[in-house]
Amino acid sequence: MNKINVLVGTNRENSYTLSVARFYHQTLQELGIESDLIGIEDIPFHSISDLLYKKGTNPFREYAHQLFVNSPKLVIVSPEYNGSYPGVLKLLLDACEPPIFKGKKIGLIGVASGRAGNLRGIDQLASVLNYLKMEVYSQKIPISGIQNLVDEHRNLVDNYTQLVLKNHAQELIIF
Repeated sequence: MNKINVLVGTNRENSYTLSVARFYHQTLQELGIESDLIGIEDIPFHSISDLLYKKGTNPFREYAHQLFVNSPKLVIVSPEYNGSYPGVLKLLLDACEPPIFKGKKIGLIGVASGRAGNLRGIDQLASVLNYLKMEVYSQKIPISGIQNLVDEHRNLVDNYTQLVLKNHAQELIIF
């Protein structure tokens, strides 16, 4: 199955992260790759409780499991929150049984308004994903100064960043 899903690693509405994820998703489709754009804001957060960690019926846990089970390959676009990646993304990972991650291939893209492009956050995320036995693509993309790379509608318009993301998508297809 040649499908790569794109996960927006934040639940903030109309985020810069969504702008990058939307562009990447569109690029995959233009390359003829089946892809779903998955937003964390769609997750049923009302069901978060300690049931999250227990087997049985819990909409949040079921959503998290299906997200990863239905993603043979996945790209996570993660913003920088306090020098790392968002806690909501960690909660999504923690809701799942570790065996569902084994062998999944994943690409990481960091987004930040500062100058490091969330390198620290995507390195930390890569460590967690490796612990879960996921295969993380070595070419992690940090995008810095994101507010300067989008137009007034938050569409990614920077040609160089677009080229880097297109190259990453082409390489991830082969990975």
